[in-house]
Amino acid sequence: MKQNTMTLNHALVEVSASSAGGAPFLIAYGATFIICGILSYALPENTAALFVLFQGALALPAAFWLEHRIGWRRMAANNPLRALSVQLAMSQALALPALIVAFQMNPRSIPVIF
Repeated sequence: MKQNTMTLNHALVEVSASSAGGAPFLIAYGATFIICGILSYALPENTAALFVLFQGALALPAAFWLEHRIGWRRMAANNPLRALSVQLAMSQALALPALIVAFQMNPRSIPVIF
């Protein structure tokens, strides 16, 4: 088995470069939250809460696409932080059951919980 010789500092720099410093996620999620906020003035309360609840279904693929387009370079396959990056990107799915329960109790609480 080959030993991974990448240092933590080198791995951090590479993750930052491949993700453009996190800008794609800030742009995608910020845009979807702003859109949901604007729609909340025009839509009924329950519908607006559902939009906020599932905005990640649009934001996450958009963030990955933006990351691919504006990332400065690709992350190496042996980067020890690769698994952590994927896990953090997908972590919002873990909160979905709690958000559904919160929606059932009080739809207005969804943006606060997010």
